Amino acid sequence: MNEYMVPSKEFNRFQEAATELENISKLLLFNAFREMGVFCDAGERYHEDELKSKLNIIYQYGRLFGALLGMVEDAGFVYREGKYVFLTRKAEDESIRYKLNNKERMFGDYLYAYPEMKAQIKFLGACVENYPRILTGKIHPAQIMFPKGSMELVENIYKHNASSDYYNGLVTHSVENYIEKQLDFNKTGQIRILEIGAGTGGTSKHVLMGISKYNGHIEYVYTDIAKTFIQYGKGMFGNTYGFVDFKELNIENDIEVQGYSPYSFDIVIAANVLHATKYIEKTLKNTRKLLKPRGLLILNEITAFSSFLTLTFGLLDGWWLYEDEDHRISGSPLLSCKMWANQLERAGFAAALALHSKDTTGLKLPQDIILAM
Repeated sequence: MNEYMVPSKEFNRFQEAATELENISKLLLFNAFREMGVFCDAGERYHEDELKSKLNIIYQYGRLFGALLGMVEDAGFVYREGKYVFLTRKAEDESIRYKLNNKERMFGDYLYAYPEMKAQIKFLGACVENYPRILTGKIHPAQIMFPKGSMELVENIYKHNASSDYYNGLVTHSVENYIEKQLDFNKTGQIRILEIGAGTGGTSKHVLMGISKYNGHIEYVYTDIAKTFIQYGKGMFGNTYGFVDFKELNIENDIEVQGYSPYSFDIVIAANVLHATKYIEKTLKNTRKLLKPRGLLILNEITAFSSFLTLTFGLLDGWWLYEDEDHRISGSPLLSCKMWANQLERAGFAAALALHSKDTTGLKLPQDIILAM
């Protein structure tokens, strides 16, 4: 097995920390509901519509609210019968009450065990602490997530992160492996690579460092739907890597209308971005149209429901763009590995391979790298 395929001890430790973060996420959500005036007394019962009205949840968070109810139910704080929601006795547990009344202590204990998760806790805390204001429309979530336009809160989640480094390493290795095989066949060959939704360059950074040794054989197109991220990418990488171009691309729209020639790229990379579209089949067909015959699509995607992501990025409209719920994991825009395989086949890809769906202990992982041709 290639060294890139073997998760490090740090990676496995991150998965443990992420599992505990899921539990903390649900506890903080339950506490936010209590601060908003519900789930405070034994025997509480609500119709879902009544509960939404009592909480003053604004219309745009309707789908998020459904996912939030699923989370507190999964945590055992409530149970549902049809459209009715009942508070359970778990909410009266002394250990739960202690944690809710001593959140700073809970955070401190968690960070003592997992100091590398400081950015995740800070981001999660900032979002959920403001749920009473956000869900009722008193403040826009972007003001919390991107204070004064800064990307620091979001960006730091993916820095110095054993999980992100591992998956970005797999992406980079897959790109290098493809390039080397192509250059073995044609020593003077040119490899064209396009990254969809490059954002703040978390994946780009790893890939560009890895392929810089092939300078002279590479053209890399860094794309995003937002001009802000294009400019950010230019500032980060433009002066260092002369083989990188920066362009706008909305992968949901016709690529030719946007100035891209069909079947012109050898590799397309998409890291945690293709799920954030209305119709995954259409998105993948547009993506397939970018690739040459035998071209390679490299997907880096979360493949399981995440409470942490739902409570944070789920506050943004883009998380709920999807209109093909039958092809998504319930309560989220995400797809499982099996769902990705089915959709890739429907979009015209001949084969798909998930690189690493389990860790060294055999535990199923909530993220994977999927290769498709």
